[in-house]
Formats: sequence, C-alpha cells, structure tokens
Amino acid sequence: YMSGPFAPVEGEAYEAEMEVVEGAVPPDLVGAFVRTGPNPKLPPLGGYHWFDGDGQVHAVRFHGGGRASYGSRWVRTARLEQEERIGVPLGVKIGDLHGWSGLGHLALGKAAQWLGVMPAKDGMGTANTALAFHAGRLLALQEADLPYSLRIACSGLVETVGRVTFGGQVQHAFTAHPKRDPETGELFYFGYSVERKPYCWYGWLDAAGGVVRDLPVPLPEPVLMHDFALTARHALLLDVPLVFDPQAGGGTLPFVLKKRPLRIGVLPRYAESAKSIRWFETESAHCFHVANAWEEGATIRLHLCPAKHFSLDSFHAGDDAWPHLCEVVLDLEAGTCTGLRRLCPLPCEFPVVPASLLGRPTRYAYISTFEEGRGGLPVFSGIAKVDLQAPGENRGLVGTIQHVGRRLGGEAYFVPKPAPGSGSAAGNGTAASHRASRVGQAEDDGYLMTFVVDEGSGASELVVYDSASMSDVPVVRLAAPQRIPLGFHSTWVTGAELQAQGRAEEAVHA
Repeated sequence: YMSGPFAPVEGEAYEAEMEVVEGAVPPDLVGAFVRTGPNPKLPPLGGYHWFDGDGQVHAVRFHGGGRASYGSRWVRTARLEQEERIGVPLGVKIGDLHGWSGLGHLALGKAAQWLGVMPAKDGMGTANTALAFHAGRLLALQEADLPYSLRIACSGLVETVGRVTFGGQVQHAFTAHPKRDPETGELFYFGYSVERKPYCWYGWLDAAGGVVRDLPVPLPEPVLMHDFALTARHALLLDVPLVFDPQAGGGTLPFVLKKRPLRIGVLPRYAESAKSIRWFETESAHCFHVANAWEEGATIRLHLCPAKHFSLDSFHAGDDAWPHLCEVVLDLEAGTCTGLRRLCPLPCEFPVVPASLLGRPTRYAYISTFEEGRGGLPVFSGIAKVDLQAPGENRGLVGTIQHVGRRLGGEAYFVPKPAPGSGSAAGNGTAASHRASRVGQAEDDGYLMTFVVDEGSGASELVVYDSASMSDVPVVRLAAPQRIPLGFHSTWVTGAELQAQGRAEEAVHA
C-alpha cells in the first residue's frame, strides 16, 4: 500500500481550469464531485495498511458553462496537526497491530496519550473514509472518530472548518456511512467500539444538524461494523462475524472472521431504546458496504456486498473471498430471513444508488468491479450496472464499463441529470427536490463519476460516464494536475448545497 497506484503523493494541488482530454463538460453541470482517501502526510513508522493514511480530499468543482477546477487538500485533523508538531506519526495504525507485537504498539499509543505527547481529547481519527453533506456542512468521516466539517470555496479549494462535537451529545465514534433521508433531511447514524461496551450506538440528527436521540445497542462481542441500511420505517444494523480479538496472535491483525451467521438487527428508525430491536440471521459472511434497502409490506429487501471468507491482512482473490452484490429478504411477520442471493457474477464493492432513492424501492445499483492486480491485491478495473429487481441467481447484470489498459478506478458516484424544465444547473437542488422534479424521468438518467489513475504513467483523471447507456465512451475526461492515489468514497455536492455552506458552521464547536 506504499507503492504503485496506492503510493502516497506529496503536497496539495490546484488547477483553476482542468484540461479536457476527451468529450466535453455538460454546460449545465453545477456542483462538486468530492472524494476522500488515505494519503500519509508523514512517512509512516512501523507497519502500514491501506486504511491508515491521513485523509486527503480531491474535489472537482463544476462551475457551469463547461468549466471545471480541481483542488486537493488534507483534512486538518487533530491527529495530523499533533503529528506535524512532533515531526513523526506516533498515532497507532491498523498496520501496527499484527500479532503479539500489536499489543505493544497499543500500549505505546496509550502511553503517548497519558503522557500528553499525543493527547486524544480532540480525537485520533484520520477523516479518510467517506463524505456526506448535511445541514450546510460537508462532513469528512472515519469511523474511529467524530466527523470533520469541510467547506468548498468558490474556487473549488476545500478548507477544514473543524471537528464536529455535537455539543458533547455523541460520546462515541461516528460511522463513516450515515444515511440522509431524502424526504425529511434527517441524518441517521451509528457508531461502534471494539474497546468498550455496549460496542454499538444508534442515533439521528434533525435536518438542522441537532442530535435528536443517541442510544446504546448492546452487542455480544466487539465487531467491525462498517455500514448499515435505512428504510422508510427501520434501521438495519449489521452484526458481522469479523470480531476484534487482541489475543489472536500468529502475526495477523486482531480481527478474526468467526464461523457464525451474519446477524441483521431491525430497529424502528425512531426507536426510544434498543429493546425493540429484532435480530435475523443469514449465512456467515463479512460485509463492508450496503447498496440500499426498502420495505414491501411486511418484508424488507436488503442489498449488500458480503464476502464469505475475508481477512484484513490480505484481500485474497477467489469466488468466496471477494464480495458480490447480493439480496437478503427479511419477513417481519414470519420472523424469517433468506440466504444471500447473488445478483451479479462479478466481484465488486462500493455499491451506489441515487441519493434521492435511499430507503426507497430502487431498480439499479452501480458497483465497482474487481480484478487481481500486481501483488495479488484487488484493484477496481471497471463499473457494472445491476438490476436489483431481477429474479434468480446472477441475472441482474445490465451493463459494464471497463477502464482500458492499466487504468484503475474506484467508487463511481451517481449524479442525476437535470430534469427537463428544472433549471439550467444540474444537481442544484436537494435530494427531495430532485425526486419531485424527476417524476416521469428515468431513474438511471444521470452520470457516473470516478477518478481513474494510469498504473504505468501515474496520470490521473476524473472520468464521467453516462449511466443510462453505460457506454464505454466517456461523456468527458478531465486531467488532474497530480497523481491521485486509489481511495475510498465520494459524494456529489449540489449547487444549492454549495450556496448553503456556512449557515451551520458556527455550531461546529458548540
């Protein structure tokens, strides 16, 4: 993870006018495509894992009229600023935790906190995993900490505003994958800990960013719970069998995949306590990411990317070792749960659906497809479109796009095209206003945006594809002024949301 397309880049970059390599920028496209990912600012000491690097945000700002700018900035986390003052990265990393020596690294990390060398009172997160826009703030997220508020300037540069503390009402880490309801504007979240009980919490924020409720959800053991799902009436928590075990030893990371069922906890979305949660069991598998879920009467259809065999130490190739997009159906009346029905034969991750359909019936999901790269690591070689409502096994594949040659991509984010008569700027409204304005318009009428890096030359681009046709010919390719390392999750910030920034910034440190 310190070489090839994963290798860190030094410094930050800005390009006021991105070069068009192919195609043309849609003139009515206004907003910002933003992606975060790991990029260690200081040379790591000891071990290093892909999940460890400092969060660096890459933003392409579409100004309208066919113009786009690019800017990359590190998220100025408390951890990064402390390590820069010291001059060495002393924070504990996942890559440090192999075998019995990992216990020593944990002890040294705790000692650094107790001695005041690396105080943890302002968090030790890296903000390197995902992004979400809510209540006038772009949030940079990593599940070991609370969010960081960012602001996209008119120029397209991204600035760190500060760590969001919620007035002390959230006393645990905050998920990297909160869910914003497209109708109400509420943001639902969970958090987990592998060090202290009850190991899991659930809550939600109102549309203005205030905490409505935050409640404990006891789990029998500490697990790596990365994502969850939201429907119109329920939240679905994933008690995965990837269990934290610091006594694992054997030179491995302290997360062990147990041979037990994947448990799905169905909780009323406005629950007052965890007493009303119902647990359902399906096949044994680990799952990082959820595509969507919705209700059909007394049943819930859940779409997710599970892998039946998984290790954080090495992402081995193989049918059961790589995740696939699957469906699970839960019957709330009968209390039953199906097994994992595979929708597409291609190994994949980072499933995406239109933000306006979160928690609602959805026809299509867009997945980033794997192949085995150099060194045995999986890399994203393309994009696939999958029909979530297709019957049978492996019958949902609608279309694919391949990044040609040695070009590697990442998550492909869906950005809706403007509905006819909805105005000149694509994506200028909220998710709810888009859903209303797109009545009668095809669900898949949009763009898929992703960063692509050439493994040979290091040249990087933002590539935009048409999601309806799934044509290999891009709508536009925009050259980035620097190599962009392979990273994680992205989002689209609409023109209206860009204008709304700052209205809640005074509450960041409240």
